[in-house]
Amino acid sequence: MPFYDRKCTVCQAVKIDSYEPITTPFLACEACGEPTERVWTSRASAVRGDEIPGGFVFDHVVPGLKVYSETEKRRVLKEHGYVEHNEHIPSNKGTDKNKHTSRWTAIPMDEAARLAHWHEHEAQLQAELASK
Repeated sequence: MPFYDRKCTVCQAVKIDSYEPITTPFLACEACGEPTERVWTSRASAVRGDEIPGGFVFDHVVPGLKVYSETEKRRVLKEHGYVEHNEHIPSNKGTDKNKHTSRWTAIPMDEAARLAHWHEHEAQLQAELASK
């Protein structure tokens, strides 16, 4: 079932994203009970805001820290020497024409550095668990 926007023909109240079957002839207005009609009022935004709804929790950089904006997230990462980095690595070397992503990397580092970082993190977690 698709989403529709509805507008009351009497009181002009608008309901955005009404989830209903295509064959629904009309819905009663929640405000006054009169019939509503389908209208196109909401549009998808082409601009992404800075806010992070619900927040972003840092599990590894600063455990338990929660931020609510992309700007604040980048600031915390920079303070701790991290860079936010996402890179698409195509499955076919030398081409990016594959419609499927083979893998994504978050931090550009070689395998030895990645494993060393992982072992360091695991040791830190084990030490924290032992101290509790």
